[in-house]
Parts: sequence; structure tokens; C-alpha cells
Amino acid sequence: MPRLPRTPVLYVHHRSELGGAPASLSYLIRELDPQEFEPHIYCPPGPAAELFRQAGARVHTGPVAGFTHIWASTYRGRRWLLFLRELGLLPRHLLRFRRTLRRHQFELVHFNDSPLIPAAWLARREELPVVWHLRSALPDGGRDRRSALIRGAIRRFATASIAINHDVEGVFGVGSSVVPNSVDLGRFRPGDQAAAKRALGLDLARPVVSFFGFVYPSKGFREFIDAAALLRGRGLEASYLIVGGAVRGQEFFRTVVGRSLQLADLTRDYESEAKTLVSELGLADVVRFIPFTQDTANLYQASDVVGAPSQGPELGRPVIEAAASGVPVVASGSRTGGGVVVPGETGVLVEGYGPESLAAAVADLLRDEQRRGALGRAARAHAEENFDPARNARRIEAIYRRIAPVRERIPILYVHHRPQLGGAPSSLAQLIRHLEPRFESHVFCPEGPAAELFREAGATVHTGDVSIFAHVWDSPYEGLRWLILGREIAALPPHLRQLVRLMRRHRFPLVHLNDSPLLAAAWVAHGHGAKVVWHLRSALAGEGRDRRSRAIAALMERWGDAAIAIDRDVAARFPIRLPLSIVHNSVTIPTAAANGAGRKLALGLPDDRVTVGFAGFVRRQKGWPELVSAAEILVEEGAPAHFVIMGGGVRPPAYFQTVRGRALAAANLLSDEESAIKALVAAKGLDPHFSFLPFTAETGEIYSALDVVTFPNQGVGLGRPVLEAATYGKPVVASGSRDGAGVLLPGRTGLLLADAGPPEIAGALRTLIGDADLRRRLGGAAEQHARSRFDPARNARAVEAVYDSLLGL
Repeated sequence: MPRLPRTPVLYVHHRSELGGAPASLSYLIRELDPQEFEPHIYCPPGPAAELFRQAGARVHTGPVAGFTHIWASTYRGRRWLLFLRELGLLPRHLLRFRRTLRRHQFELVHFNDSPLIPAAWLARREELPVVWHLRSALPDGGRDRRSALIRGAIRRFATASIAINHDVEGVFGVGSSVVPNSVDLGRFRPGDQAAAKRALGLDLARPVVSFFGFVYPSKGFREFIDAAALLRGRGLEASYLIVGGAVRGQEFFRTVVGRSLQLADLTRDYESEAKTLVSELGLADVVRFIPFTQDTANLYQASDVVGAPSQGPELGRPVIEAAASGVPVVASGSRTGGGVVVPGETGVLVEGYGPESLAAAVADLLRDEQRRGALGRAARAHAEENFDPARNARRIEAIYRRIAPVRERIPILYVHHRPQLGGAPSSLAQLIRHLEPRFESHVFCPEGPAAELFREAGATVHTGDVSIFAHVWDSPYEGLRWLILGREIAALPPHLRQLVRLMRRHRFPLVHLNDSPLLAAAWVAHGHGAKVVWHLRSALAGEGRDRRSRAIAALMERWGDAAIAIDRDVAARFPIRLPLSIVHNSVTIPTAAANGAGRKLALGLPDDRVTVGFAGFVRRQKGWPELVSAAEILVEEGAPAHFVIMGGGVRPPAYFQTVRGRALAAANLLSDEESAIKALVAAKGLDPHFSFLPFTAETGEIYSALDVVTFPNQGVGLGRPVLEAATYGKPVVASGSRDGAGVLLPGRTGLLLADAGPPEIAGALRTLIGDADLRRRLGGAAEQHARSRFDPARNARAVEAVYDSLLGL
């Protein structure tokens, strides 16, 4: 199996407090397959967030706004004021949540209850699959209008839904998969009851009846206390534990906010009300309040019966924790047990919600120790079958695999900025051809010959507008060239729109930018959580030390994660602190280079001359005027040389016959250099000594016919022709580097010029033209060097190593 990144899953939880929902989610997080899934949580800061961290999730905190409409909590009367609070949170929630979605490459979003409608809407806008976990039933059996709207939202936004039991599934009626909540079967298990009672200071002679959870009316705390009074009145002596507390603790109601909400009847101090009720009923000597604690296992072990008198259609977490602990439950809230309780086998379900039925059922169990034991053993077996965290995690993982994009390969987006052929697209095409099959190549670029080259290399090509900010040594913005920036600014909005759409649709985990001008693309990729690799192909202007270079470097560091430079010279001119690798450009190693007169004649070249080639774009920065002047010197000396110009201008001569072309030429923003070199050659009377061959993908035939290749760069860098010449065993006369930067070995694979003026170029060419043995010796060493440094497969492995380090593979 190929190595693939883990699937990042974002869980969204809406409350800061501890409780059943965050506990259940924490079990899932702990049990997810760590080799396949990477859990993240978005939730408010607080105890629940800390619980998720301890479970192993990466937590992103922020405001959460919801629309609560469950049986235990609906908006009515003054509670509509709470809805205004949610509306106030909504803008900040959407802003922060959207930022979280876009900064990380989540494959799906899992919502931890039904109120999270705004977040679900946003996740679907981001084209993410949504899993909706339904934990609380709708009010009134889900028959009211608001319930219908919520069901409609779930049907619209959810790719899949999960209900915690059959009762909840039936109320929502949206085709949910039923996966019960989980419990730690190792922690919650039958134990030594007497030892547990002694540890708590309880009377061993008295049975213990316990209530677990929020002290809240919907949980039935009043009914539990009233039932205790009824049991005592009937002569049944027992100890009672109320384990938990109110949603808001007593200290909250001592604050200004707490007192204000209490006066407005928007919240109440239920914990104090419970203690007052116990005192009024004369139960203070038998009822003990135990605050919230994460370690409740010993409290279950000390219990003989657990009471769960829910006042609505809910069988909460205490029911499954009691089952795992082998303690029978007396519960209300479900007619069937919903798959959580098997009536009469693992616990007792009572009809109605009053204390009388609860007290009667508890009394029956307290009087029948044998029945309590049988129910407890059956409850434990049922828990092992249905509430096992690992087993339930596997069920949910199966849902994830069904709805999330199945990625058998890692999609990589390459961004290239020019439509023309040239060294940069050729090098990128070589990389694409030689990537391992575990990577899936996509390219975003303008339509044109380069796009077709990428298609032929095996990439999926997405064409569109590309906007750049160029500050490389051979084309910085200066003078009238600032007008070109206007063109880039005009292209910026469509470029951003198209790239954002592409990132949302494909969710690329890594974006590889094919040169430094692609700042806007880097911003988009970084904003969508992708790892960004800069491929540095051209040195920055001003040796990388001017203000613009420093600003570009700062943005590259901010939005990038790693950089690859084509040689040491280019790397030295980028003042960045990103992890940087040197990976030379690649050239396909020819299987057999056919040299000699046959090749020359096939191309119409004289076979009695030493052919000197110049390859690539005909640009003044590449030194063609100096080369023509050097040729003039050699021809005047009678040197047996013939010069071959392979390539053409950035724009063909026909372009400069158009209105736009003439306008750009008149403004000195672009020039017809292809016509200019031919005119200069003609003016110097050198036509018989020059041949002009157009751009071709089959450069091997031409290199095979050459004897020497020249690259008289007037700036920084040894271009692709130096590599291609070496691959075909041709010596090179080049400039643009102090020491060859690992591309050319001075005196061993070619001649490196410190000064690329015409006399120096002519002198180096004169040496090679007159010494065939030197040409063969340098060419042979160049070919060996190319096989070790420019091999496409080897260089692809080096680039993949950068990818793997960023993706954690």
C-alpha cells in the first residue's frame, strides 16, 4: 500500500461544560484508528475542550452559535432572549469557523448534536461531507413546525447522520445509522461493592440508590428526591447519592450575570433548589451530593440501583455506564429502551414520569437481591456487545469511509504562470512524468503550449488566469514595465476565484508553485490549509538584497512551508529561512545519442564546421548580442564554426504585427528579439554562418548535431541548455555563476566565464573549436555528471522526500 496522509476529521461541539455528549465524543476520538484518521475539534474553550485534548485531538477554540430545539431545551417565552445571544455570536462564529475550515485540509466534518445548523451550512458551502450526530430527541415527538425545519436542514446539509439510539432515530426520521454511545468497559466494570462503599464512608448495611448527571429538571432530579422520600416513608432505608451538579454552579449565581439571568427567569440555581428540597423532606441524613468528577467508576460500583428518571425521550450516559458497571437501572423516557436498555433483562423501564412509579420499581429491586444480580450481569453483557468504544469507532469509521473521498493517491497541485514553452515548464513536466504512482498530479496554468506539455506528461490540467508579481533578475518592474503590473492586477480577481474554486473542489494537501512570482497563489493555498512548496528557478533582482526582494521573501516565509532551488546560485539570492533543498533541474537521459555528419546534414547544417549551439528564448539577458559579436570575431579569424540558434522570442514576430504587439513594442515593454537577432546577423554579413531552428520538443536531434553549446548569460543562473548539453555529452561555454553551482564543473565539464563579453566568449569558443580532444574529454565528463545530477527519476525522489516531510509520511 502506498503511504498516504491521515484523513483529518473536524468534530464540532457546541458547549464548554462537561457532560454526556463531550464524554461520548472523547471515547470516539480515543478509539479512532490513528494510522488512518487525524481528529480535530472546534469548540468553545473550557473543560470540554481540555477533555478533547486529553483524548488526543487537536483543539481549535472559538465561539459557537446554534439553534437549540430539543425536548429538554426549546425557545419559548423569555428564553427567546437566549436566541438573541446566539444571533450575537453568529458573525464571529461563522468567521472563525470558516477560517478553521480553510486553514486545514479536513476531509469531513462531524457535528456533535443537532443545534449546529449554521456550522453545517458553512461546511457544505465549503463542499465538505457532513456527518451529523443526533444525541437529543426533538420535542413533542418532532411533530411541530420547528422540528420539521430542523429535519429539513439535516436532510439538506448532512451527507450521513448517526443517532445514539432507536428512539432518537425514530423521532428525527432522517434515515440515521444507529451507533450507541460508548463507555470505557475497562474502567466501568463490576467491582467489590463493599470496598467501594467503605471508600465512600457509606453504611454497608444500607443499599445505595444513585442519580448521575446534571441536576436539571429534564433529568428528573426532583422526581428522584421525591422517590427517596416515598421509599423512606414506606420503611425502606437506603443511602442516596446525587452525583453531578447544575449546568451552572452555585458560584455562578453569586455573579452579576448570574443574578441578572436568574431575575429574568432565564436560568435557575437548580443545585440549590435540590439541596433545599432534600432539607425540606428531611432527607439530609440519607442523601449525599457529590460534585462533578471524571472518576465515577467507584460510585457506580458502590451502587445497588441507578435511577435515571428522565422527563423526556432520553436514556442518557448514566444508563450505559451503569450497565457497564453491572448495576441495574430504573429508567423512564423510553417505551422500548431504544436498544440501550432491554426491558426486564438489563434494567427496568417505568411508564410515566412521576416519583411513584420510580419508587415502586426501585423498591422491588431493593427487596430482590437475586433479581438485581441477574439484571446487572445481563446489563454488563449487553454493554460489552453494544457500548464497546473500539467496536463503535469501527462502525463510525465505516461511515467516514463511505462518504469521504477515497484517496488512493495524494493529489498535488502545481501552479505555473506562463503559457509558453521554456525551461521552467520543461523541468516541471520532467518531474510530473517521474513521480511515484502514489502522487496524482494536477496543474493550474494558462492555456497554451505549456499546458499541453503538462497534459502529455500525465497531469490533469486546469487552465485559467494566473496573476504574478515578478521581481527576478531579468525582468523586475521598473520604468514603463510598471504598466505590466496593471495587467497582473486585472488578472488577479479571476485568478483568485478560479484557484479558490479548485482548492475547494479537490482539497489539495500540497501546492507546488513553479517559481517565486506566484504570491497570490501561495496566499490562496495557505489560506486553504495546503502545505506550500516554492520552486526557486530564477534569482531575485538586486542579489536578493533590495527592499522588494526582502518583502517577497517575507511573504514566501509567511505562506510557504518549504523551498526547492534549482542550484546554489539561485538559493543564495533568496533571503528566506524556510527549509530549503537543492534539486537540480532534470533532463531525460538519451538511450543512444547519434552524433556526426548524418545528424548535421539532416538538419541542413554544414558537416565540415564545428557547430556552436544557443538554445532557449532569444532574450538579450541570455546574451545573444554578445554571442553574435563573438561569432563576428571568430568568422573574421577564419575559425571553422557554424552557429545554430535553437528557439525563438518570447513572442513570435507575427505577434508584433498586431495592434497590441506594436503598442507594447512602441512602449518598450516588449521587443521582437527573434527578428532583432536575425537583423543583426544579416547586418554583420553572418547569414552563411548562422542557422535558425524553431522551438521543438525533439531537442535531442539538434543537440546530437552540435559540437559545443554556449550559454552567455548576462545575469544570474545557468539555464536549462547547460543541463541538456551535458546530457548529450556536449561541452558548454557559459556564464552566470561564480563556481558553476553544481551544474557546470569548471574545466571538467565545460568552460565557465567570469566575464561574458564578446572577446571572452570568442576566446573560449576558439579553444574548443581548435581542440577536438578537449571537446570529447569535457563532453564525456559532462555526460557522466548529468547522469548523476540531472537524472529525472533520482530528482523526483528528492522532491518527493520534501513532500513526505511536509505531509508527515
